[in-house]
Amino acid sequence: MRSLLALTIAAFLAAPARAQDEGPPPVVLRGVVHVGDGEALPDGAVVVRGKRVVAVGTWADVAGRLGPDARVVAVPGAEVTPGLIEAMSAAGLATPGSWAEQEVEVVPHLRVLDEVDLHAPVWRRLAERGVTTVCVAASPESVIGGKATIVRTGGPARGRVVETEGAVKATLGPEAWRRGARNRGPWGTIDHLTRRPTTRMGGVWVFRDAFARARAGTLEGPAGATLAEVLEGDRPLRIQARTRGDIETALRLAEEAGVSFVLEEATEVRHVLDLVKARGVAVIFGPVFDRPRGWRAFTGEGNDPALATPAMLHAAGVRFCLTAADREDEDDLRAQAMMAVRYGLDPAAALRAVTLAPAMILGLERTGLLAPERDADVVVWSGPPLEPTSRPLLVLVQGQPVVDRIPDLPERTVAPAQPGPPQRF
Repeated sequence: MRSLLALTIAAFLAAPARAQDEGPPPVVLRGVVHVGDGEALPDGAVVVRGKRVVAVGTWADVAGRLGPDARVVAVPGAEVTPGLIEAMSAAGLATPGSWAEQEVEVVPHLRVLDEVDLHAPVWRRLAERGVTTVCVAASPESVIGGKATIVRTGGPARGRVVETEGAVKATLGPEAWRRGARNRGPWGTIDHLTRRPTTRMGGVWVFRDAFARARAGTLEGPAGATLAEVLEGDRPLRIQARTRGDIETALRLAEEAGVSFVLEEATEVRHVLDLVKARGVAVIFGPVFDRPRGWRAFTGEGNDPALATPAMLHAAGVRFCLTAADREDEDDLRAQAMMAVRYGLDPAAALRAVTLAPAMILGLERTGLLAPERDADVVVWSGPPLEPTSRPLLVLVQGQPVVDRIPDLPERTVAPAQPGPPQRF
């Protein structure tokens, strides 16, 4: 039986010729097509027109109906996926290392976007690794930090911001009081550079007190207004918690406040899978590691990791996606999925965990899946996307090539019966 997505090709092909001729000519990406939800078409095609995907189906459905203006990319061994989506990142920060407001611990009204450099070299590096969408989250240095932003890794700067003011981020753990250039103990004169809290129980109190005052209407100013949006369910909440104890505390605090949330990092979530599933909490898990580095090593929160945690989350039926967080190069987002597969996660589930799953957790309805009317954020890989020897040959962001490694060969407008030499559009 043909899949629902494959059947949608019929509507496109049945459209009047005049309608198909409107706008830019279609681009057809041929190869093994990974839709994003776990389905794969062994000899598939993705039809892109302008900024949108207009059809997805088998090559047999597409080949006989292509117009003379169609441009076909058919690279031997190529595989096609949605663009990868990074759900928790510090990419593009104009002030690397520390991007928290140090004066107070409750700053949900601040916008991370105001700290992001949309022209930083990191966006190009991410695009070259197949990442097309990134959520830049607030700093873990605040107990309750600012509002995340979601940006595309390529295209004109004006159109790259997908979400200006997104989820508020809270942090349970030592980073909320140990990290920060101006943090010091309360000796001598207490001033605005003396940050509170200085203990885990102090951080929990700041969280509880802020939400209690916001509910009572006594937390004045924009911070109170933003937390009121969280309480009303109009703005998402994300809580970074790594250890089992902090994850349990996050569940308890959210229940007290009457709010839902997304759990970030969750290094020891395997110990409380039943609680997380019962509460319907989605998890942005990662990075995957056997030995912590950086602040995770300094705080001790990463001392009890398990490489098989993504497989455990999948087996338990917990909604989750993968993140590379602040890691790049050999630990990038695709490497996180590769590591998860190595330690037991099904490859289709791993690919979903870096495409459709983060899109759903972030509330992105137009990306993460190769389907009609979705944004044309697409990657053509030289081979299976989770094989270490594969690399992105073509990366489209809203239909525009931001990475193009396909060799220059004469253009062809009609695809061969079987994948042949690389063809450009």
